[in-house]
Amino acid sequence: MPGKEVLRGTSLPYKLFQLFYLPAFEIDMKYKIKTVDFWGNFELNSLDLIGEFICELCQQADDPDILLYSVFGKEHLKYDSAKILKIFFTGEDVVPDFSECHYALSFSRMVHPRHLRLPLYRLHKDYARLLTCAEWQDAMFTEREFCNFIYSVSNAHRENIFDWLATYKFIHAPGKRRHNSPPIGSDDASSSRGMVDWQAQKNMYQTQFKFTISCENAASAGYITEKITDAFLAKSIPIYWGTPDIVEDFNPKCFINVADFASLESLKEYVKQVDQDPQLYRSYFEEAPIVNKGLIESLSEANIKSFLIKAFDMAFPELDTKIPSKKKKHSNPLARILGKLMAPW
Repeated sequence: MPGKEVLRGTSLPYKLFQLFYLPAFEIDMKYKIKTVDFWGNFELNSLDLIGEFICELCQQADDPDILLYSVFGKEHLKYDSAKILKIFFTGEDVVPDFSECHYALSFSRMVHPRHLRLPLYRLHKDYARLLTCAEWQDAMFTEREFCNFIYSVSNAHRENIFDWLATYKFIHAPGKRRHNSPPIGSDDASSSRGMVDWQAQKNMYQTQFKFTISCENAASAGYITEKITDAFLAKSIPIYWGTPDIVEDFNPKCFINVADFASLESLKEYVKQVDQDPQLYRSYFEEAPIVNKGLIESLSEANIKSFLIKAFDMAFPELDTKIPSKKKKHSNPLARILGKLMAPW
């Protein structure tokens, strides 16, 4: 049974909800939740903002009210969607199937009342830095190596880019693909990604380079992972290949888009020019990577939390298996009024 239709994000009641009701909202009951079909060693708090908020609302249990599932298995099919709320989450190139789930969070730009577009990069703990200009230091141009390439899975597009640019200068490749440099934080390139602090180690490594080859596994519309944002956060210019609508999320003045070039030879010549011209190189850091106001609002903490509250608290109001927790009152009088107005919703 599908959940109720989500309130439009541009409506006045929704804006009032975000401004007054959500900051003072307190959950009276805790739901029981279970996570399945995620990657190995998955923990709910690894989803950062989403995981932390879900932990506030829910208690993990084997007899759940809510099932949060991903793409790395089929266990979710064992659960009856007529009895529990099923929420799909993915950062992979997979479009939600609403015949299997009630609500979904994914990279897709699909317009659906029970879907929230949540690209994987939004879950990075340093996401806020993407909304501001990088602090310039002359050493970013004068003291860093040329370029890095960190991949473990074969992909013809990115390996062709690597091979072409490598005819200009040496490119450090510590991963399994085109491996030519010591692995990151390990003696074995195949085991580096299994490290607990892999993401932090990778980000630190990329700060040593002027450029980063940032290529997705596929060029699907809206599919954007951490590959381009890891480069931004390392103050390394991304050389990007992937979704053709990348400029809907990221400022084209902050990265080099492979799609803008007629050939890999012309790409190489331009990268060479940027590499040798300090003013041109610096120009890539003069604006914030994310400037789209609509995107910023959509990916705001308030919008994400309100979506989850709607999914949890309104899709299955008849559930009687909630675990009571200490009841709290709204701290804002207007919030109480808005709460009554929102009740049917």
